[in-house]
Amino acid sequence: MELSRTLDELDFYLNDFTKRFEKKLLFSKKINVLDAGCGNGLVMLGLSKRFGNKIKLVGYNQKKEHGNFNSMKLKGIKKSIISDNEFKQVKNNISFTYFDVDKKFLFKKNSFDFIYSLASIYLYQDKIKFLENCNNILKDKGVARIQLFEIKNSDKNISKEILGKPMEYNAFIEIWDDGKLISIKDYFKQFKGVNIGFGKKENGNKIVYVEIIKQKKLDFGLEFLYAIDSHKIYDSWMGVKSIYKVKK
Repeated sequence: MELSRTLDELDFYLNDFTKRFEKKLLFSKKINVLDAGCGNGLVMLGLSKRFGNKIKLVGYNQKKEHGNFNSMKLKGIKKSIISDNEFKQVKNNISFTYFDVDKKFLFKKNSFDFIYSLASIYLYQDKIKFLENCNNILKDKGVARIQLFEIKNSDKNISKEILGKPMEYNAFIEIWDDGKLISIKDYFKQFKGVNIGFGKKENGNKIVYVEIIKQKKLDFGLEFLYAIDSHKIYDSWMGVKSIYKVKK
């Protein structure tokens, strides 16, 4: 798991998402933003440095050893993102919290203007439930962008292996209907405010994310069947494949 994503990588993977922040701040004095699976929190650090007191940032990890204020400061100074004196100022806009997203989701409804997630959802067991929860905690007209580790499967020049695993173990969400496998992109089309987007290319493959624009209610109509932890198959592999079927 990559624990040290930076602000530049946020816009690289999620197609200049910070421009949405800038636009919102033209009409709002302050925005609340969630970093879902924040690692060392360097994206939050960069955002706090850029937007100052106009942004309130919350990041969560499963455990403190995955990222905290101490590791944020050490990594931020090492990467020349921030100085020691600057850190004392920008940390006031940031908070960390810790929980296992597969067991509970701590945030209240209508809490955040924006949610982003990098290098995180591929480790969750029930990914669809997580996406539905993201919609629930967004404020009215809020937007979430969640990096998926799926790739555009219509591309002919896709490498046969990603993250060191065969392709079938890099499709982290599988949706089945009457014995037929349905692509995520095709299935998500039917839901208002849910879009598949593409960031920049990496190693010849398109970076894929799902965007959710706040809906009054979002139910993907899927039954979670089981999850396959590829790390248990081979200790050098990472990621969890989540299997679903369409509810009748």
